[in-house]
Amino acid sequence: MYKCAIVGVGPNRSREHADAYKHIKSGKLACASARSADRLQAFGEQFGINSLYKDYREMFAREKPDLVHLNTPPNIRLEVLEAAESAGVSAVIMEKPLMNLRKHVSCFFFSGVPMNNVSI
Repeated sequence: MYKCAIVGVGPNRSREHADAYKHIKSGKLACASARSADRLQAFGEQFGINSLYKDYREMFAREKPDLVHLNTPPNIRLEVLEAAESAGVSAVIMEKPLMNLRKHVSCFFFSGVPMNNVSI
């Protein structure tokens, strides 16, 4: 059984991801993390998740999920993705772009080549 986590439980896709676990036999949504304590608590109650964290790094360290749903605003996605990798998370599902390319292109590298000279 895969131990799954979600980072970001705002009023968007997080509930659809969590609801899908009713149909998944090989994985369980075991923990969640969010900045908003109220949203996090409501999400946990709605989906029967007791392991709730305000700090996703703490969640990764304690829970050791196999898979993480990354459901955050663009300005934090890269940071969470790096933290997941550092914690040994095997897989991350992220539907949206990793970052707002226009804002963050100067800090992103593709195949080791800085992209700060790319025209968009």
